[in-house]
Amino acid sequence: MTASALTPYDTGERLQPQLWEPTSESETFGRVDFEDNEERTVFGAHVDLTPAGYVLRLTNLYDPLTIDVDDARTLVVSDDLRVGVEALLAFAERGYEDFKYQAEHGDYSPQNQAAAADRWALAQQAQAAILGDATPIAN
Repeated sequence: MTASALTPYDTGERLQPQLWEPTSESETFGRVDFEDNEERTVFGAHVDLTPAGYVLRLTNLYDPLTIDVDDARTLVVSDDLRVGVEALLAFAERGYEDFKYQAEHGDYSPQNQAAAADRWALAQQAQAAILGDATPIAN
């Protein structure tokens, strides 16, 4: 195949979708594996309808992935980002619990202050990763 006749699948610029053959198991319906130009499955995907709306589900994701939604926002999903977001949520919960405790019993201990400082640093890193270059989506 000549260079001008190569497709984005051939060059590796785009992953090739491979639809699962549905069986009697409902989990097989609508599943798609995405393969690179070496026929390696990079990840699988399917969409479920939940009471909260549609959910895109990714499986077997081993490499970093950027999600671009209508050119409006791009997020890099990595282990560091997930850890940071989890720390942010844990920090918010801890802050609420500490606030209640402080209101009832006094100031934070040095250990609590150190733990809060560490979690705050992780939360700030996650915030920068999520919001740093993101384009806000208008509601």
